[in-house]
Amino acid sequence: MGKNKEKKSTLKTVLMITIPILIVGLVVGGFFLKDYLDLKKPIDEIWGQTYYLYLKDVKENNKAKEAELPTDMKNAKINFYEFKSVKDPVMTITYEQDVINKENKQVEKEQHTNIYYIKDESVNTLVYYGKTTVEFLYNIEDKEYDYYIHRYDEDSDTYSSLSKQVESYTNGPTNCSNEEGTEENCLEALKDYTFKKDEKSSITDVNGNEISIPKFDETFVKVETEDKSIDYNLELSEKELKKEITAGVENYQPQENIITEKVKSAIEETIKQVDAKHEEMKKAEEEVKKKEEEEKAKKEAEELAKGYAIGPYRLKYGTYKNLPMDNISITITLSPNGKCHYSGKDPSAGTSNINTDCTYTQTKAMYYGVMTYFLKMNFKSGGSTSWQMTKSNAFNNQWLSFEYKG
Repeated sequence: MGKNKEKKSTLKTVLMITIPILIVGLVVGGFFLKDYLDLKKPIDEIWGQTYYLYLKDVKENNKAKEAELPTDMKNAKINFYEFKSVKDPVMTITYEQDVINKENKQVEKEQHTNIYYIKDESVNTLVYYGKTTVEFLYNIEDKEYDYYIHRYDEDSDTYSSLSKQVESYTNGPTNCSNEEGTEENCLEALKDYTFKKDEKSSITDVNGNEISIPKFDETFVKVETEDKSIDYNLELSEKELKKEITAGVENYQPQENIITEKVKSAIEETIKQVDAKHEEMKKAEEEVKKKEEEEKAKKEAEELAKGYAIGPYRLKYGTYKNLPMDNISITITLSPNGKCHYSGKDPSAGTSNINTDCTYTQTKAMYYGVMTYFLKMNFKSGGSTSWQMTKSNAFNNQWLSFEYKG
């Protein structure tokens, strides 16, 4: 009996020790099994699984260079975007990189963006060198929402449609995939929008105030979007990478979820403000033009009032008659633009009357040892005559003297 009790006590002790260990082992094993199964389970979206396997391959097979990802990149973020003209969502990796400014020798952060798209079930890369970012914009002229790659430097900003760029690689350039497509259409579809820093349309109104609008605001409206990016770096473990990509897939927003009625209303209001600014500028331009025309007319009237400049003298436009002591009657009318009319005795013959249109010019020549200005008339009926200038609003020759009559 004593031995049986001892055996039962020993078995009970063994069971008390073994069973918890087995339970812990089963729990731990189940945990690792679940982890293993979760890791091997594909991401729900095929495109998400494709990008995950691509980045997993980049890590495991040291393909960062092929993926255009520098090993010194910092603060890398992944986003997934919908391009309506492309079948699968596009993945972007935005990162910062330290560079040395050649002018001040200071270390500065530059932001870069790589574009990754799926074609024939494989991931392809589209790289824009230089400082870049991705922005969701409304194109006022095209009346379309689209994602644009924004390239910028100290002097300018350039925007290119990402959907059209990617589409050109996946489906062929927009407007070029059929027989009607032309090179001109292709270039138009893939055109860039470049704005110099602080470039604007402007006009100065009649009061000297500038009315202006940035060129960017005439072309685009920026759509405020929620940050749905996920963290990324080349050192993520397989588990961490899958977790991040899964979160990115879950965060993914089609454009219809972004372009809400609230967004549409905000865009419409912004466009109204742009149209109002254009209308204000147009009105100001018309007022400036009207003022310029009035000032020009005033100046021309003043010049007309002064008359024809001939050397240091002036001849008012209007009628000139010879003095009564000449015992003949001659009337000369000077009009602007070098036109005139002569009526009276022929100045060359003096025996016949002429009534003819004429033109006038000015000349100068030595006259009795003095440089003298002359008013020369060419008659439409033939012949010409010249009159000496000695004072304003009068002219003469050896026999006749004319004065302004009005």
